[in-house]
Amino acid sequence: MNDHDLVLIQTGDGSDSLFSTRFQDTYHSHHGAVQESKHVFIQNGLHFCSQRLHFIHLLELGFGTGLNFLLTRKFAQENPDLKIVYQTIEAFPISMQTVQKLNYEAMFDRGWLHEIHQLPWDEDHVLSENLTFRKHLKSFEQIIDENTFDLIYFDAFAPQKQPALWQEEFLSTITRATKPGGILVTYCSQGAFRRALKKVGFLTEKLAGPPGKREMTRAIKL
Repeated sequence: MNDHDLVLIQTGDGSDSLFSTRFQDTYHSHHGAVQESKHVFIQNGLHFCSQRLHFIHLLELGFGTGLNFLLTRKFAQENPDLKIVYQTIEAFPISMQTVQKLNYEAMFDRGWLHEIHQLPWDEDHVLSENLTFRKHLKSFEQIIDENTFDLIYFDAFAPQKQPALWQEEFLSTITRATKPGGILVTYCSQGAFRRALKKVGFLTEKLAGPPGKREMTRAIKL
């Protein structure tokens, strides 16, 4: 992503996010970037999944600022018996110049934010005994994995900004990539999206959303 396309913003909980002029959307909720990521992806995704699995293969769609991964890394640090293999896909990476403006350093171990953005793309990186990390520099449509992932962080821009990613044709790719019983979590709860998930083989449930949003979606592959 060109730096000229990004505007640094501060969200309601004091944590930074970005506004993309290219997609006319924010990377996180303006009500609170950290509290949204914690609620949607960690509490209702990773924590939920870890109640039945001790080895989780995780795919994030939309690396963005790296916030979801930083929170996952913190969760892994706090739960040493849980092993996570984390893969993330991003077609428009932000620059280190933009990374250096984000205020996440105050919330995580010093250097984590810069480290993950500086790591080479398309290589496995063992960050701790229980966490392996890989960034894929490609578009979401290039997913070719089958029956690989236990957990999907679906964090694309909103349906009205990237509509194709929230429709049946693309979601069938997500179905193929997800193991039976695998979990998908996202901030979106639109009816058309949930109906599309059902058509491609997911059982969906609406959960209470993060502050500022009434509902979110968690789906289980049948």
